[in-house]
Amino acid sequence: MSDGAALKKVRVRSELAKEPGPGLWSECLKVGDHFWVAGQTALNDWWDGSGEVTFVADGNDRVIGPNDAYKQTQVTLARIKALTEAAGGTIDDIVKMTIYVTDIRYRPDVVRARTEWLDGIKNPPTVALVGVNTLAQVDILVEIDAQGVIGCGNG
Repeated sequence: MSDGAALKKVRVRSELAKEPGPGLWSECLKVGDHFWVAGQTALNDWWDGSGEVTFVADGNDRVIGPNDAYKQTQVTLARIKALTEAAGGTIDDIVKMTIYVTDIRYRPDVVRARTEWLDGIKNPPTVALVGVNTLAQVDILVEIDAQGVIGCGNG
């Protein structure tokens, strides 16, 4: 900010991306017009305020779309969109994404879901696709984090 005012770190919340227990981490932070979305997944969780994470019924699955990288990517991107909008931006304001997959062979499914999600975006964000051995839960196949600047998009 050019007026010399101190920038403040603001925690951003969305019903589609539940926060963990107090003091663990923030799902999204905003400083000025910049925002950072923590790694999102298709984990089928719900934090009820007690400090305990409970799992919502989707069969007996701990993730939405078990063994389905395409579905997990769709859910993950929906959570990123919700947090981005809660911060005051649009997906067009996202400038960088890092995508983690537990098997690089999931790339076509991830790219398909991401391409559909970014339909109509003139200048899509930069992206890194990283293969990892495992994520926070063994049945999570995809995790994505994002960074952006509110108002920088073309639409």
